[in-house]
Amino acid sequence: MRRRIVSNLGVFLGAVLLASCGQDARRDGPTTPLAPQSRRSTVTPGTCTSFNNLVAMANAIFAGGGPNVNSVLGKLDNLNKKIQKGDLAGAQDQAQNIVSFVQSKAPPGTSAQVQAFVNAVLCYVGLAQDTFVVLPSDQAQILKATSGQAAISLQANSVTVPTVITIAILPNNAPPLDTKLDQYPGFIALTQSSPLTKPAIVAVCPSSTVPAQVLGRLRLGHQASTGFEITPAADGSFLDCSAVVGESRASGWLHKLASLVLPTPLYAKTFFGSGVAGLATEFSPFGPVDDELFLSSGVGGTRTEFQRLPNADSLGLRLLPTTPNASSAASSRSFAPGGRSNTVVNGVCTAIDAAVGMAVETECRPTVTIKTFQGTLMQNVPVGWAIGLGGGVIAPEVTAAHTCGAFGSTASTSTDANAKASVCWTLGATPGTNTVIATPSAGGDAPLGVFFNGTFTFTATAKQITPAPTTALISCPATVGYSGLPVTPCQGSVSGPGLSQTLTPTYVNNIVGLATATVNYGGSSNYLASTASATFRVEYVQSGCFAAPISSAMPPTTSPRQKGSTIQIQCRLLTGTGAAVTNATGDLVVQDRGTDGLGGPVTVLSIANAFIGRLEGFYTYVLDTSPSGFVVGHYYFVCATWSDGTKSSGWFYLAAGEGGH
Repeated sequence: MRRRIVSNLGVFLGAVLLASCGQDARRDGPTTPLAPQSRRSTVTPGTCTSFNNLVAMANAIFAGGGPNVNSVLGKLDNLNKKIQKGDLAGAQDQAQNIVSFVQSKAPPGTSAQVQAFVNAVLCYVGLAQDTFVVLPSDQAQILKATSGQAAISLQANSVTVPTVITIAILPNNAPPLDTKLDQYPGFIALTQSSPLTKPAIVAVCPSSTVPAQVLGRLRLGHQASTGFEITPAADGSFLDCSAVVGESRASGWLHKLASLVLPTPLYAKTFFGSGVAGLATEFSPFGPVDDELFLSSGVGGTRTEFQRLPNADSLGLRLLPTTPNASSAASSRSFAPGGRSNTVVNGVCTAIDAAVGMAVETECRPTVTIKTFQGTLMQNVPVGWAIGLGGGVIAPEVTAAHTCGAFGSTASTSTDANAKASVCWTLGATPGTNTVIATPSAGGDAPLGVFFNGTFTFTATAKQITPAPTTALISCPATVGYSGLPVTPCQGSVSGPGLSQTLTPTYVNNIVGLATATVNYGGSSNYLASTASATFRVEYVQSGCFAAPISSAMPPTTSPRQKGSTIQIQCRLLTGTGAAVTNATGDLVVQDRGTDGLGGPVTVLSIANAFIGRLEGFYTYVLDTSPSGFVVGHYYFVCATWSDGTKSSGWFYLAAGEGGH
């Protein structure tokens, strides 16, 4: 037997409703009142019926006499006084007490009379009409909201103590479930004052605004104490939703689709006339969700789609055409000499092809994207990958960075912030078809029970083709001014049939001196590798080097240096911005060039790291002409080689000194 009592959303959110009582619920009623702070009126107290009418109804259900009716009449008088004093919470507690007392005494009146009295009492204190009292002895029953939008199917003996169950219809514009799955209006909140011992079927009517193509696949979502879950599918045909959803609003093609999947007598009712239902033992917010997630892929992917069979939780497989793959996209591909097709054109993959044993292009790596019907990105969803035909190996790819993990016959990835998951793929050693299969599973934003609309098989063709030659180029200036920091003045590129790409050079010794820049193109299944190198100098700026008393050219004999004197050889070294260079070195060589300056060079002095550095970039060596290697009447050539590889040079002529030496 079902006993309906009135309530509202405030009741189920915070009430401590009925306490435990004896095994015979009809002997002892609940003793714990409704929590006053958790309730509010949904009708004006004292307006839906009169006090005199309540007295008359009480007399009717107890046949007009006896101690029980006297007790009820006393309680009614107390309730009325509380309303008159404005004590609404106290009046509602007293109303609950009256309801419990009447149910425990099993009055001789008819069930309709008792139910009418219970409804009238609670309506009199301002409560709504979607609260039900379930007794331990009750048989199977349906608890239905007065709006007709939700209902609960209870099994027999579902509680061990009298239990209050409430159904509250929630606003359509406030989805109550914490999930990224698409939620559709038809939201309710359920409460229970004590646990159910058997699962109940909860059913709701989806709103008439739900798209027709979504309606047939809705499942009942549940905000359980452990988090969001999709309830096990159940038969919700006990709730007639035809007036809310309307079979007529569904498009003709959807009717045809449903008639193919379900037996003819059931398809319209199941998809368009009954409630969205699921099993639950714990009550909280519920609502229709679209449990289907949609997979899409790039070039070369073909979806094997799962099809729901008449049993809502069973699946079949069918192969569906998807977006054009490599074979249908051939018109957009360019062809290199010799019949080779370029798999990447202007940064876009056109087909997953590669030479045997070679990796597919970065742009062509297998990728799947997982979204809801409404386009919500599903992140951290596990995707398993496995090699199918052709052998080969795969590795998880960090999609954004395009880096690869360890290679093997299988790989595990998860969708990233853009809902994408991908793998690196090296084809097998035999020409022909190669495949990789991507299979998603529950996890991350995809809860248990979610329905993926298929798996993707990616197909590539392994081709003993001859890669096209390429030419790597690099261009560098002859010299660059020294700065004390690495310089990178060169530009690199690679070209080939259908190929034009910028390359970034690598450098060796590019701080000072002779530097080398190199570009490398690693090649691919379509192109051979190539490399190119160039050198340039990073040089100091020389200022006032080897000035007087050294001459830049052979001096006249009338401007000699005397034998035995000292000659200061000096050079100032600066950076390209004019700052002093303080860490340079210089080697010095002095050669005897004979009496006319044209004789074969004879080295009279050779000193490594000869120059002493001073502040402001000045480097100096004091040359002593006293040694016997310096001969009167001869020209001498002086040359310094600096640590940047550049040289400074000059001349002097040696004449007799004092005493004729």
